[in-house]
Amino acid sequence: PVVRVRSLLERGRSLNSDGKPDEALPLFEQAFETARDHDEDFLAGDALHMAGIAANLEGEERWLEELVGFVAARPGSPADYWFAAMHNNLGWSYFFADRFDDALGQFNSSRDAYAGIDGKRYETLIADYARGRALRALDQCGEALPLQEATFAAIEAEFETEDEYVAEEIALCRAALGDGEGAAQAAAIAYAKFSADAWFVENETERLEALRVLAGD
Repeated sequence: PVVRVRSLLERGRSLNSDGKPDEALPLFEQAFETARDHDEDFLAGDALHMAGIAANLEGEERWLEELVGFVAARPGSPADYWFAAMHNNLGWSYFFADRFDDALGQFNSSRDAYAGIDGKRYETLIADYARGRALRALDQCGEALPLQEATFAAIEAEFETEDEYVAEEIALCRAALGDGEGAAQAAAIAYAKFSADAWFVENETERLEALRVLAGD
């Protein structure tokens, strides 16, 4: 059963990565059913997580509910590991659908879930970044800025790197709050790192230009 579940998962992942979610979804459903029937809870959670990725927004909500029910019926199930990723993914789906309040709720849940998993400190901090991003989308830069600044400082201290995505948010929040000098400092960090990212340069030209202007380049 484990081999069959893993085969279904990887075939599904390959199809989904190839832009064929409609073909991938039935494989994830089969993987979940097989894992569930053979008490392979962690793999069952992975299958639900992948089904959520392959589904549309309504389906993503349904698969998260399925995970909630599955774990509720099996207290202490290792499938609860997947809550963090599923809340994060649904949060971004809500975000890109302009449902920012719903996105913030999911990011809060994701942050709480990651914080309870050993070895997921970085993911916990990135969840804080996502929370701040949703707050800025809700025009709450006064709340978003200290959250992003604390996140930037923690990543720098604990992982010895300056996170350009967090720096970008700090720059945009400071600019919105009228702190041009502070915005320029943060924008310069983000601009320098994004300029070295070939994908970002090719695909995010407007964001890069906005950072260049903010940085005073």
